[in-house]
Amino acid sequence: MPPKPRRGRPPTFVKNPDGKPIVGLSKDSNGYYYSFWRSEGLKKRPNFGPLWDYEGAISRFGNWLLKRNNAVMKLEIREDLDEEITSLDEYIERKTYTKEETDFLNKLRRDAGQPEYDYPIGEEKKWQTIYDIELDESFFWQKFRTLLLTELDKVKEKTGLNIFIKDPPAPSDNIDLSTLLEFYLSHANPCDAEARGCKNACDYFIKIIGKKYINDISEEDIIKYYNNCFSLLSSGEESADWVSKKFRRVKTILKRSSDYYPKAKYEAKRIYSYCSILKQPTVTEPEPKAVTRKDFHAFLNATKEDKHKLYLLLMYNCGYYAADICDLRKRNIYIKDRRTYFVMRRDKTKRKFKRVNALFSETTKLLNEYIENNPEIDDDMILFRNSKGKPETAKSIESYFNRLRERIVDTLEKQETSIIWFRKACASILHLKVDNDLIKLTLGQKIGHGGDTYRYIEINPEPTIKVAEILHKEYFE
Repeated sequence: MPPKPRRGRPPTFVKNPDGKPIVGLSKDSNGYYYSFWRSEGLKKRPNFGPLWDYEGAISRFGNWLLKRNNAVMKLEIREDLDEEITSLDEYIERKTYTKEETDFLNKLRRDAGQPEYDYPIGEEKKWQTIYDIELDESFFWQKFRTLLLTELDKVKEKTGLNIFIKDPPAPSDNIDLSTLLEFYLSHANPCDAEARGCKNACDYFIKIIGKKYINDISEEDIIKYYNNCFSLLSSGEESADWVSKKFRRVKTILKRSSDYYPKAKYEAKRIYSYCSILKQPTVTEPEPKAVTRKDFHAFLNATKEDKHKLYLLLMYNCGYYAADICDLRKRNIYIKDRRTYFVMRRDKTKRKFKRVNALFSETTKLLNEYIENNPEIDDDMILFRNSKGKPETAKSIESYFNRLRERIVDTLEKQETSIIWFRKACASILHLKVDNDLIKLTLGQKIGHGGDTYRYIEINPEPTIKVAEILHKEYFE
């Protein structure tokens, strides 16, 4: 049976000065010479110095290979010359010449304007000739360094110097989690929202365990991070989703580095093995709740500014989150047959799906008044702005709602009413009264297969009028 063919690309080895490959010596992408093989019992491949140290790497690799094969390096010591050499600018050669070689050498010397030499011809013994040549200083030191690396014992013997060559420095270990984050962002190229989330998770991780190099991160640090996140979940300061994202993003950064970042590969893999405890918390789904009709009107009546009253109406009328209100632009307003709609087309970059909502007469009235009072807002600008003229934020809307709830908490049927209950009221009222795809279209959720019924809903939004009539009848009639 023929041998199984080797898969993958063949290894590329470094070539010696003669152009022949040095089997086993390879270059790595992080700028070092490494062995193609690993030593037994060691996960890391030995490195033989940076790429600029070509001769040193070849010498160190040869020494390592001899030790690996349990061999002893033998140095050939040439016999001393008969005459003492007093100048470094002399080239010594021992040779017996033929007549043809003598004629050729003398011709070269004549062409160079130098006198001829009386070379010995046909003698069997070795002959020593000395002639001066000019050497560049850098060339001399390069040759001396080569001799130092290859025949250290001889150099020590001839110079009388006690010379030792230290092992090359290992690649820099000054890598922390911030460096791994930079590698992940450049290598994986996540979307802007995910990039911000990974940076926040990385910063929080460093805040908990302290600023450390990855070599110093231990399993105790991972346990400390785990306990801190779960303490915030238990106290109710943070949600299960927040904890899950903090765990997932740290693990993603480490996993990517362990697979593709050579300098941090083994350390990142070691830390990632400790992260098995960073699992998504299993939290019981809270009981779904919706704002009651009485509480809904209590909030509306307690609101002093028409803009804030418009926010509350949109959260029930359209099932908006606070963040959805902040994304509205003037161009999203669509009027047909004297009926006003909000039409938000699908945005693949932001992972948003198309959404069409018919507005109540109360919502339309407040919206028109707001636009008349803010004529400087054009079609492409964010529609809702704060008192300083800057775009409204979800955080400011939620903060206002919490202050409003504290002010009227004694008059509410459900004192724990949350801002998201307005959206849940919209969804629960529509349940089983209209088809499921129309509910998803109202809430801005993905419509699966069979959603072609509402393919052109942005042009003909009349089906959403039924949704508005059901919601209006439930809380206003």
